[in-house]
Amino acid sequence: MQKVDLELKGTPAAKLDEQVRSELELALDAERRGSKIYQSLRNLSEVIGTQYGDRVLYELIQNAHDAHPAGDHGKIAIRLVAEGPEKGSLYVANGGVGFRDEDVDAIRNIGTTAKEVGEGIGNKGLGFRSIEALTDDPRIYSQSTAKRSGRFEGYCFRFGDGDEIEALLVSLGAEQAIKKKVADTIPRYLVTLPLDDQPPDAVAYARRSFATVVVVPLHSPEAVRLATEQIRALANLDVPLLLFLDRIGEVRIDISVPDERPFRRILRRRQERLGQVTGLADCELYQVEVGDRHRFLVVRREVEKERVLDAVQRSLSRAPQLKRWLDWKGEPVVSIAVSLNKDGIGAGRLYNFLPMGERATAPLLGYLDAPFGSSSPGPSAWTLAHSSSANRR
Repeated sequence: MQKVDLELKGTPAAKLDEQVRSELELALDAERRGSKIYQSLRNLSEVIGTQYGDRVLYELIQNAHDAHPAGDHGKIAIRLVAEGPEKGSLYVANGGVGFRDEDVDAIRNIGTTAKEVGEGIGNKGLGFRSIEALTDDPRIYSQSTAKRSGRFEGYCFRFGDGDEIEALLVSLGAEQAIKKKVADTIPRYLVTLPLDDQPPDAVAYARRSFATVVVVPLHSPEAVRLATEQIRALANLDVPLLLFLDRIGEVRIDISVPDERPFRRILRRRQERLGQVTGLADCELYQVEVGDRHRFLVVRREVEKERVLDAVQRSLSRAPQLKRWLDWKGEPVVSIAVSLNKDGIGAGRLYNFLPMGERATAPLLGYLDAPFGSSSPGPSAWTLAHSSSANRR
């Protein structure tokens, strides 16, 4: 037994077990001391989970995009299998890099992230909570990097339910009087349980060289309806999904619904650098082809970071949560895309990497990406002001 323990020490499953044990011991101590911190965290988590319900797929796509390194031509697979009007499964898989220690910590702890501001799309560590609009039992299967494999050998886990948490607390010597209180108050995202068994539908993604697949069981008519609506809307966007997602080369969408023909749509992106714009520093031209031979001329220009940071600083009095943006690690870039096809663009749209809502119209007959910060239903005031000033230069 000792030999087995030594062999397992340091494995993803062992790390998850140790994290859970430590967290439950802290929660027990907090309950004994009368602290309400875990109740507060649970309440906050539940509130946040309701704020992103109409953007679950967008949030998962953002995470899938950021798993790929810059310059990659990565892949994302989205599949919906509905067994009936009340039951189904949603799968979102990506290539790139799988879950690391810091990624697990970001999912467990609300409002934290493994990504620096400016490193990728997501940076608040909140979006994954949107999955609660579809399920209370997401499953994550991951391996260190995208490769063809017979199973996922990395972090594979789900989140414990009330009964499981109570059983774990008993094993830690919790008193009968407080074990249920702790189980009812600790956020379940802190209780990451290793998944030893890997069902064939999950393993299929490892065999197809994906780094991670998020499996979302659907157990209600509302969940099946919402997932179906979102995936169909994604497949039929009137603006190109991949236009500014320069780490992704392909998104494959599959829908299987009883008594309907299987639906498949493959969205592809190809990019060619055309060179720099003469006389304008840090301004480059690209030709980007997305979808069915729809071509765009994309102009990308770096904005002076000092101007962005100054805009953030001036916004802190009304939006203190923007303080993290003062630690920007990347280069702020504004991109404008105009159509090279004769049918052109019907109406301009603002992007924050991904297309924003229909009310987020661009101030030109094209697509404008200014990924500095946003708030529903449109970009924050300082983002719009800064991107507009950048366009006038």
